[in-house]
Amino acid sequence: MTQRWLNGIAVAADGNRACLYGDGVFETMRLTAGRIAFWSHHWLRLQTGLRRLGFPDLSEQALMSALAPALVEDQDAVLRVSVSRDGLRGYRYSHDANFIIDVQRSSLPTTIWHGQSLKVRWCQTRWAQQPLLAGIKHLNRLEQVLARSEWTDSSIAEGLVCDTQGQVISGTMSALLLRFGETVLAADISQTGIDSVARRVVLDALPSMGYEVQVQVLSKKDVLMADELLLMNVVQGIGSVASCDGVSFSDARLAQTLFPWWQDKLMTN
Repeated sequence: MTQRWLNGIAVAADGNRACLYGDGVFETMRLTAGRIAFWSHHWLRLQTGLRRLGFPDLSEQALMSALAPALVEDQDAVLRVSVSRDGLRGYRYSHDANFIIDVQRSSLPTTIWHGQSLKVRWCQTRWAQQPLLAGIKHLNRLEQVLARSEWTDSSIAEGLVCDTQGQVISGTMSALLLRFGETVLAADISQTGIDSVARRVVLDALPSMGYEVQVQVLSKKDVLMADELLLMNVVQGIGSVASCDGVSFSDARLAQTLFPWWQDKLMTN
């Protein structure tokens, strides 16, 4: 028998493996006028994560039923859905475990990056390489917690993070794109990092805007030599990097094109 106490008070034992082991995935989504922006991309990434972790198939209908109470008509908000499973203690999971779907709705952040020039810094924390987990949004975010704890200066919007091999991957909570002339570079995330929905949407659109897209290993030198840096996620939108640890970036040509384009995409995807 398992017994449990919270702050010294006896409570029922909780078999949610999300809390015990970070066993599950999540999506943080933008609710715009009562609808989830970029839903098909979120659903695809969530399915990919569940398969990678050995979960049984979850139907889109079941997930939408769990989300339904949070879809308030004509409201803009942030939705987070976490999908985990129940089970007994121990790392081994049961193949007939039940899904646990946790949905939270919150207000949009008071400060939004979209359309803004951002000041960023380099982080000392590194993303560990683990190809089995690369790309998915699993529930263990300790690396992100450590990276974000490195600064308290409110003028710094984001920190840029390399992996343990020194390759530039992303921001602590955002995807990073580099522009050199008419070419846009994105980090190779086959070993670590998250397959950002915002990044995927933007990269898919860039060829029609006249830009060539290359996914490759990125170095700090690449970042510092770029004509333009952009950061993005689905909640914050797209921000243009103005400076990184004292290095300035004055060319925001692509960002100026993407700012109004993104606002339209929020309402139509």
